[in-house]
Amino acid sequence: MKVLRDFGQHFSLPITNFSKEIDIVSGEITCELIIEKNHLEKNKGKNDKNDRYISSIELEEINVLNYLPEWEKNILDLFSIVTKEFCLSIDKNTTKILREYFQPHKDGDYFFSPDSISLGEDVGGSFYSKETFYFDENAMLIMVSIINTIDNQ
Repeated sequence: MKVLRDFGQHFSLPITNFSKEIDIVSGEITCELIIEKNHLEKNKGKNDKNDRYISSIELEEINVLNYLPEWEKNILDLFSIVTKEFCLSIDKNTTKILREYFQPHKDGDYFFSPDSISLGEDVGGSFYSKETFYFDENAMLIMVSIINTIDNQ
């Protein structure tokens, strides 16, 4: 993946062929996204580690789609590790606030998952928002879940 990223950064995506086959009987779709090894070698000399890796590749044509499941797993594993480490670094006061105010909850038929904080003022019994900070809802759910798990250990 790093080799493709580096090549794409200095040149372009080195895709040399794309094919898609549809089996009419079974409805199965097969795709290939081909990169030729000699294309990757055009970046030779820019990074010794990449050069060694490219030299170790035995295939002349590489179907990148064969590697996607492994890359996806590695990225998700890394995301999990980084998120947990981040949550471990949050001070106790902040984790308390996250647990109290960002915990998803159900009210009747509705499910609420807070995704923002508004700063404002109370004017005559009405709240007027001056500024709102939004968070990615899924990121908040993951953080609160991890914080709850850490606290229960």
